[in-house]
Amino acid sequence: FIFLGVNPGDMSIPAEKNAYVVSQEYTLDGTNVDEDIATVFAVAPHGHQYMTQAWTEVHRNDNYTHDIMCDSQYDFDLQEFKTLKEPKGIREGDTFITRCVYDTSSSNVTVLGGDSSQQEMCISILLYYPKFPDNVKTSFLRTPTSVGDWTEGTHSCGDESSCSPAEAAGATAAETFLISHGVLMVAAWCLLLPCGICCALFKQAFGAEGSWFRMHWMLQAVGLLVALAGFILVIALLPAGSTHFGGTNMAHKLIGLVVMIIAVLQPANALVRPHKPDKDEPKSAKRKIWEFYHKNAGRLSVPLAVANCVLGGLAVQNSGASAIFAWALIGGCCVSSVCCIV
Repeated sequence: FIFLGVNPGDMSIPAEKNAYVVSQEYTLDGTNVDEDIATVFAVAPHGHQYMTQAWTEVHRNDNYTHDIMCDSQYDFDLQEFKTLKEPKGIREGDTFITRCVYDTSSSNVTVLGGDSSQQEMCISILLYYPKFPDNVKTSFLRTPTSVGDWTEGTHSCGDESSCSPAEAAGATAAETFLISHGVLMVAAWCLLLPCGICCALFKQAFGAEGSWFRMHWMLQAVGLLVALAGFILVIALLPAGSTHFGGTNMAHKLIGLVVMIIAVLQPANALVRPHKPDKDEPKSAKRKIWEFYHKNAGRLSVPLAVANCVLGGLAVQNSGASAIFAWALIGGCCVSSVCCIV
């Protein structure tokens, strides 16, 4: 690994800043400026919850050449190495300028550098070959060369091989998990679970006695299993030390947790439901309370989940991934819900 960027012990980011940049410049020592000494084939930025962008520029002979690492939509909950489309050589004399942008608008105290997720880092990690000798340093974390407000908006990655989310070579494991999460949640919350609820709402349409109930619980059981699979997939994406509910897309994460809690409690409270009275018997108070909770919890969870699927699609688009997939996700959710009701 080659580590470029800022020594965490030298970092200090003011509170309540919408965009604050920390930069560090480092030049590889040596005189072999005409031949590559190593080839970089994969890269990753590393910061914590306040980081929003990070990139490393390569300057050769005092001229900018390309961004060897660039993530203009950094998400603390989605971190992994991305393979470059074309491996890039580095040479002695190359200057690397690493810049990290932070949004501390949610913090009322100065954010210092450190290992905690409530602190920050600014590190660009490069995977390279061939391996340097053991006595050659590969960590170049130094004091920032400049800091200040960032006014240039979202950085445009200067080279298509660099690592921008929309341009990385192929789908990474994290992206595959994220797509699977979206598909599973749409199938569960926009199709299976709403159809199960409709069986209970329109039970008069079923002929045989009790047939609506069998269809209801089968759809709910399958829908819950599919939703749990999608929930487990996204939890598996979380890096060690993540609080999950910090960083970006907080509304999507919180709503998702609420609807999953409701979904898990529904079959649990169904198991302890009070006895249903015979036709001529009045409902007990416990039965009335249970029906009120069970029915309305289900009715509340579905519109919340459908709205959350839309938020998820928008989050995918905002992350720099394919807008086509994002809108297909949203459209599929809305169409499935309408078809189910009809």
